Amino acid sequence: MDPRPRARCAAGGTERLLLPGLPGPAISSSPPSSRRLGLLRAEVLTAATELLDESGDEGAVTLRAVARRVGVSAPAPCTRFDDRQEILLAVGRRSTPDRLTTG
Repeated sequence: MDPRPRARCAAGGTERLLLPGLPGPAISSSPPSSRRLGLLRAEVLTAATELLDESGDEGAVTLRAVARRVGVSAPAPCTRFDDRQEILLAVGRRSTPDRLTTG
């Protein structure tokens, strides 16, 4: 067994070797951001709704376009939604009757 000190990564539970003179794992003392507390989900839905309204085409609602509009990385919306289809379904559920049209 290696006697050198190790730190456990909270995210994956993996251990990292702590080497002398190098910084250890980052520990944040700040409170969680509001985005991590659920604001991201609402922002994603708002961005997707805006993209859909502006283009009139659900093809314009891509994960990258939504992320760009919200100002987060491309994979960030996937922390709240499984995929693009789930975002579109949530936008549809959130729509008000005056936004619905009949063909």
